[in-house]
Amino acid sequence: MAKKFTKKQLFLIVGTALVVASVGTGIVVHNNKAEAARVALAKEDAAKYKKLQKEVEKTIQTAYDTRGLEMIEKSKELIKKLKKSDKKEPTEKIQKLEKFIQQVKEAEALVVIAEKSKKDEDIAKAQKAVDEEKDPYLENDKKGHQERLDKLKKAIADEKAKKAAEDKAKAEKEKAEQEALNAANEANQAAETVQATQEESYEPVTPQVFVQQGGGYTAPQAPATPAPAPSQPSGSGNGGGNSSNNGYTGGKTQEEDQKEINEAAKARPFG
Repeated sequence: MAKKFTKKQLFLIVGTALVVASVGTGIVVHNNKAEAARVALAKEDAAKYKKLQKEVEKTIQTAYDTRGLEMIEKSKELIKKLKKSDKKEPTEKIQKLEKFIQQVKEAEALVVIAEKSKKDEDIAKAQKAVDEEKDPYLENDKKGHQERLDKLKKAIADEKAKKAAEDKAKAEKEKAEQEALNAANEANQAAETVQATQEESYEPVTPQVFVQQGGGYTAPQAPATPAPAPSQPSGSGNGGGNSSNNGYTGGKTQEEDQKEINEAAKARPFG
């Protein structure tokens, strides 16, 4: 026989059921709200993280564009906030940028040294460093460095060519001067030789004087030494007088002596 419940019992059962149903509904609602909050938070976090990733990329690109230390350090700080799985690629980009910057600095330093010293060995080192700037990111750096090296090489080549031309002109001038000096010396030596030869073969010419003596004439030779001056002819002298009186006197020139001989010869009477 079925048990009958009183009204009071029925009310208690219904109330309990309602309470249980309310609690269950509340729990479900709470759980739904919590899940929705978690989903919303997850979406918000995802958006923030996505924004962080974009900021990292933008900062790294700015660092590549400016090569500024400030942007490089900022990129490193932002990378630290990324998930471990997301850090590798941006970290490698920054490390690569730092290597590029160091490579450019080294090439620049070697080019400056070569420009100052102008030594072949320094130019060779600089050229090797410039040749290693192969990455497309370093295209402008390589172009600038190469233009400076080409300019330096041309300046050195022009300077060498100029010096070679000057040295050649100087050598030719010195050669011409030396040849002219040699020619002058040879001419002087030839002139001196001719003069010496003429002096050795020179014989003084004795002037011929016609003296009337005994109806004839003689052509006396000039004495080797000066003769005494001729004495005046005496009044009683005969023709063909003594020729011993026709001497020279010392202290007179040969020309004066000859003149006196000629005058004495004219004054002698014919025999």
